[in-house]
Amino acid sequence: MNKFYSLRDVIAQLKYGIQVNGFVIYAKKEIPGRFDEEINLDIYLKRGKKEFKLLIAKIFFGRGYYKPWVELFAISPELSFVNFQLQYFDSKVEDKILEIFGKSLGPGENIYVEYEQDKETLYIEQHGIAMSISRLGYKLLKNGFTWFKDWYFPEGYLEGSRKLQGEKPLNEKIKLSQLKRIQHEVRESLRKLKGDESDAYLTRAIVRAKKLLMK
Repeated sequence: MNKFYSLRDVIAQLKYGIQVNGFVIYAKKEIPGRFDEEINLDIYLKRGKKEFKLLIAKIFFGRGYYKPWVELFAISPELSFVNFQLQYFDSKVEDKILEIFGKSLGPGENIYVEYEQDKETLYIEQHGIAMSISRLGYKLLKNGFTWFKDWYFPEGYLEGSRKLQGEKPLNEKIKLSQLKRIQHEVRESLRKLKGDESDAYLTRAIVRAKKLLMK
């Protein structure tokens, strides 16, 4: 569970630009947060001469016993470039974003990812299935997050829209315990689905569940 980067390393990389699959991901603007330890980064995506705002990353560097965290929100699900249309979800761009922020967070640290525009993850949440086998949850799991909380406040306002929280385990013992709990929740979800393969989103969740249980 060692860190590969620090959060400040990731910010430096983003300001320089990260290339992936013909695109450049970069931070175009840094805005101070609500307090000294927090910033907001406007993350852009560029291909050739065309660029679009991709998302906002809110980064908290930690203070005292409050651990660092990252929140990704205001995500653009579809971007139109010359002769090319990027679907952000399940793209190499999304994978790189989750990877670099995932590697920058250590034990007990959290990531929050908005999924309001992520139709597949939203669909799984609305069907009461374990979020660890949702499209987004499974990606976070592969990036080392083993505890999940689904944030949804129907009244809206300051809480923002739906987001999935992932937390890194504090140690190996906790990691094994959390993985065991995830496997239990996944088995319960499989019983609920009863092998229903008539729905594409549910079918993919079943595939992810079986892969997870094989580990």
